[in-house]
Amino acid sequence: MSLRTQSKVLRVLEEQRFERVGSNETLSVDVRVIAATNKHLEQEIARGAFRQDLFYRLNVIPFYVPALRDRKQDIPTLARYFLSEFSSAYGKKTRELTDSAMEVLIRYPWPGNVRELRNLVERLVIVCPRRVSSRITSRPNSSAAPRKAPIIPTRRCTKLAAPMSGNSSCGNCRSTAGT
Repeated sequence: MSLRTQSKVLRVLEEQRFERVGSNETLSVDVRVIAATNKHLEQEIARGAFRQDLFYRLNVIPFYVPALRDRKQDIPTLARYFLSEFSSAYGKKTRELTDSAMEVLIRYPWPGNVRELRNLVERLVIVCPRRVSSRITSRPNSSAAPRKAPIIPTRRCTKLAAPMSGNSSCGNCRSTAGT
């Protein structure tokens, strides 16, 4: 956010009023702001990229949410939630990850955090055919914490992974409804 925009946000928070662009009418507001960032704001303040007064105005009740790599115990719950949500959204029967697939997800460091997990699970729901037999695998030469995203093998989407030899099932999940 530019310093100019920060100034405007601070003014609205302090005065609890603003004028819309192109209007002369002042509107009163009574708002609470929940703000999130992936930046270290103290460092941004030190280098002059973030206003200290806005920081203190917003920093009323600070809380820290650790990165997904620091709370691996949440991965199964999040993965199951996203599977259920995307299965419903795409009109598919709910799928379930195999134990070995879940292990791969838990070992992966998730540099893209929860968004990356969410996108991967959405991709699974989209590309998994109705019957699934094999498993998600980590990339070749991977250690206990693979550096690259898990492979989702399927012939229908060769951009996602190496193609499988004549097998049309991706193996990332299995249907809970017996499809």
